[in-house]
Amino acid sequence: MMGLRKQSIYVKFAVILLLAIGLTFGAGYIAADNLRIFLMRSSAQAVAEQVVAFRSWISATGMVWVDNLNKQDADYLSSTKCGSTVFYSKNPALATRELSDLVKRSNVNTTFRVTSDNYRNPANIPDAFEARAIFAFKMNMAEPPARQKRYIEQIDGNRYRFAVPIRIEERCLHCHGDAAVAPAEVVERYGNFRAFGYKVGDIRGIISVEMPVTSLLAASPMLNPISISLVLAAFLLNFFLLKKVILDRVKAMTAATDKLIHGKADRYAFDDHQQNSRDEIDGLCDTLDQLQRKVLSDGDAKKF
Repeated sequence: MMGLRKQSIYVKFAVILLLAIGLTFGAGYIAADNLRIFLMRSSAQAVAEQVVAFRSWISATGMVWVDNLNKQDADYLSSTKCGSTVFYSKNPALATRELSDLVKRSNVNTTFRVTSDNYRNPANIPDAFEARAIFAFKMNMAEPPARQKRYIEQIDGNRYRFAVPIRIEERCLHCHGDAAVAPAEVVERYGNFRAFGYKVGDIRGIISVEMPVTSLLAASPMLNPISISLVLAAFLLNFFLLKKVILDRVKAMTAATDKLIHGKADRYAFDDHQQNSRDEIDGLCDTLDQLQRKVLSDGDAKKF
């Protein structure tokens, strides 16, 4: 700092300008990063809420029945014949998994899946992130409701991961409560030991959402080439105004004062200022002008 103190105002202001630019873009980076996380979280939350609504609609009716099975979604829970038409039943778990597979096949950016540590279908085995999320939600259940985790998120390379818990409700106990009173087709398909024994409020699993990471430039309108150029232009404008309005005038006054000290005064050296001005440089220039006039008038008086 002592070395900087001896430098010119140009250098000092340049250093301060660079620091200000760095702090501005640092703050912009933090704001953009927080904004992109918020945008991804909001999008993922919206997807999760739609999945919850879809599952709630199916569980409220018990299951859905379809009269056609395509090759990619040929799984079903039970079947019944009505006239010449065969209907196939799909419970919330099957219907949600098929919807998840349909979304993945459509090559959209955001995908989801429902998974659990007590899965019935091997296709629903949780990956590392999902297993950690399930464990965290279960461990967090001991906390007061206001402090329990509502979501878990992670950026994994260029992918954003998001998970929300699925809690057992009263209507879920029909298939996840006591195996002895569960629907026969459920026990027949999955056995009587997996995903039973839950109580209302227990963590059944999670809805896991995945999407590409939003770039900083896409998240913040302040971090695009035009905005950055305008910010830099504003700082440079301040620098040139400082140079024109203050530094150049101070430099000129310093040179004129130096001439006065060495007896080479210029009567009009300090005339470049406004009278009764509120500008501090004008005030300094006016003071030096009066000083020079007094020095010159005293010098003229000594000649006689």
